Amino acid sequence: MEDPTLEQVEAPEGGCDPMGSLHWSRLLAGPVDPWREDPTPEHLGEVPEYRKKASVTPIFKKGKKEDPGNYRLVSLTSISGKVMEYLILETISRHMKDKKITRSSHHGFTKGKSCLTNLITFYDEMSGLVDEGRAVDIVLLDFRKAFDTVSHKILIEKLLMYGLDEQTVRWTENWLNGWAQRMVISSSAKSSWKTVTSGVPQGSIPDPVLFIIFINDLDDGAECAPGQFADDTKLGGVADRPEGHAAIQRDLNKLENWADRNLMQFNKGKCQVLHLGRGKPMHQYTCREPPSWKAALHRRTWRSWWTPS
Repeated sequence: MEDPTLEQVEAPEGGCDPMGSLHWSRLLAGPVDPWREDPTPEHLGEVPEYRKKASVTPIFKKGKKEDPGNYRLVSLTSISGKVMEYLILETISRHMKDKKITRSSHHGFTKGKSCLTNLITFYDEMSGLVDEGRAVDIVLLDFRKAFDTVSHKILIEKLLMYGLDEQTVRWTENWLNGWAQRMVISSSAKSSWKTVTSGVPQGSIPDPVLFIIFINDLDDGAECAPGQFADDTKLGGVADRPEGHAAIQRDLNKLENWADRNLMQFNKGKCQVLHLGRGKPMHQYTCREPPSWKAALHRRTWRSWWTPS
């Protein structure tokens, strides 16, 4: 019995396709040359439509279970599709490493770095300023639905800007365009298929590195010390003189301009300002996001909250 072709393998109901996996395992076990002699649709930069479908399962994080915002959505895709995604991830990651494209301020989804290295690096710089007797303001920022609002068009433009080969970019663009998903709560509770017009599919293999590429230029021209882990961004600077306050405010303005250009928004409910060192934290930093909001600092509790201006 001959192996089925990719066109003959039907789309799976629950994301598992044994026949497709068998075909791919035999194909990948051999040399790479057969791909070139009899290229698959993926090799040509085209992804079969049924490979662009994913069943999304909500995973509870914390808080009230009645609140939909307290769930993380994970995409379940086919095994054979994930094999191809992994190969694309390897190509992109190798290019990013060889060309040294990823900024040193990025610690998320980066080999050799982690949440811990992010914290230690930033803490070391800020605590050094405090040890010198300086006052420091740290602005903690968070994007609203960051992974879900990534513009496909802008992402593809950035892949080309960073010099990815045409075939990899074409495959990524074809993979993102026409992506469809449905919500699956149980075997009897499923929504209808809906086309996804933005975002990188969470649960897919390449989505972390694609997001890093998308936000890689976030801290262009930053005057203060930046720090990033995935969609969590922070910047810190000396805040015991007016020029220090002005530098932090200029960086905040640059971040907002970047968000505007890249069709992203900050989640003002999670944005805070922390004051360290001597002196009263009287300075207020503004955010242009309508309605206008100001960060009000409280020295005793080292907290900040957002209040309408």
